[in-house]
Amino acid sequence: MIFYRRIISTLVLTSILIASCSNATEETSSNIHPAIVMEQDRVIHTARQIVPVSQVPALDAYLSKEQYTKIEFDRLQVSSIYDTNQVEVVRVGYGCGNKMCQNVLVQVKDNETLSLELPESIYMDSLLLQSQYDTRALIQYGYDEGNVNRSGIVGIDLDTFQILKITDEDIEKLMGQIPIQEKTWIDAQTIELMIADVPDGSFEALKVWYDILNKEPSKAPTRKVIVTFTT
Repeated sequence: MIFYRRIISTLVLTSILIASCSNATEETSSNIHPAIVMEQDRVIHTARQIVPVSQVPALDAYLSKEQYTKIEFDRLQVSSIYDTNQVEVVRVGYGCGNKMCQNVLVQVKDNETLSLELPESIYMDSLLLQSQYDTRALIQYGYDEGNVNRSGIVGIDLDTFQILKITDEDIEKLMGQIPIQEKTWIDAQTIELMIADVPDGSFEALKVWYDILNKEPSKAPTRKVIVTFTT
């Protein structure tokens, strides 16, 4: 009787081991062969458009390198920047890690798709300027260093779909280095920024500034910076 029970126990254990090995093989196989998005489904969904990724070179190059896996498509981020009946502009984040994405602006106009690459960063927000003659967008991006956040802006001429160049080289060097608290369009070529007033852009200097901001926000020193653009 004891021998019989031992045989049954051995058979049960063997079955469990076989099942475990089978499951492990399936999981390993799944990891080796991740789901691939078929060519007809390699698209970006915006509010009003379905854009083939093949029309966005930087994005398509990245996804091609990653073999168009479903996991990469699931990680895509799409943020609306500008939307009219004639033009739609979105920011697409791809290759996103814990803190940053690679970013590209995509414009669809008259059935034509154009794109502009943006800094690899955390996308924060955008601010539009619409006047009788001009349409502009400010894209604010940032970098998270734990207790310190840095940010910068990119100006976009939405009429020509071109990046606006900052005329002052010293101000341009500040982009991505210091916190930007506020941003305001003054006119189509000029913005006002409220930035942290710190002696330099070192982590230590910014850490002191953030310590003040977190304890008594009104006492964190700031200064205004006027930024002018040229096309």
